[in-house]
Amino acid sequence: MQPSNRGVILISICAWLLLMPRSTHGLLEALNLENRHEIVTKIIGGDDVPVGAYPWFTRLSWSGCGGTLISKEFVLTAAHCMDNTKYGVFQVGALCRDDDENCAQKMEEFSARLIYVHPSYTPELLQHDVALIRLNGESSITPAKIDLEGLADSFESGKSLWPIGFGVLEYGTKFQPNHLQHVEVEYVSNDVCTESFVGSDFEEIFQAESMMCAASAGKDACFKDSGGPLYDYNNDIVVGVVSWGIGCAHPDYPGVYARISSSVSCVE
Repeated sequence: MQPSNRGVILISICAWLLLMPRSTHGLLEALNLENRHEIVTKIIGGDDVPVGAYPWFTRLSWSGCGGTLISKEFVLTAAHCMDNTKYGVFQVGALCRDDDENCAQKMEEFSARLIYVHPSYTPELLQHDVALIRLNGESSITPAKIDLEGLADSFESGKSLWPIGFGVLEYGTKFQPNHLQHVEVEYVSNDVCTESFVGSDFEEIFQAESMMCAASAGKDACFKDSGGPLYDYNNDIVVGVVSWGIGCAHPDYPGVYARISSSVSCVE
């Protein structure tokens, strides 16, 4: 995919499930959290995003989840962000929540025309935790490139990546920033990530085929960051979708992201 074609990506839904609407039980209820360690649908330790850095970032106004504009009509987010039947406004280009001028960055608002959830997604296991939203109009904002060729498969431990979102700034609180945040974390290899969950209640949930991990001391995605992008700055490409984690910035457990290259192969 050439950068010059980013505004005219064609979408093929393939065999994806059409959600009109979805009525499955919520993620947290499905995971029976009262009998487990706390898992969060997860920016801790981050900074304000400069104007124009991620014009394609999308905020799901009713849930606080994030998303990524990947064509003029489609937004990519987490499937578990769509685990209800009430949907609001998709704010493409969101940068400042409580500023009518959006901190001088262009923003466009849309409702959903159609919602497609990956057919292999289940709230119990969180595999292929991705959904595509077809907007009720066409955005004039330049979309992001996403990893359809498996670039993330070549990553080595320690590679710099950036989760982006409006999630809480401190674990255990409900305070969300008014300004979009990003934070630099490091890629964690599949082997190391798999090993980190061995012996925990979540050993059976992490699957390297459809998930990837990233972590740095005191830095992580957190509550309300779900669905947002995991961005590779050096290659100017989104490689993952914020999915889940145990706590936020937990020293023993990395953050987990849906691996785009294995979950969104239908996008052409």
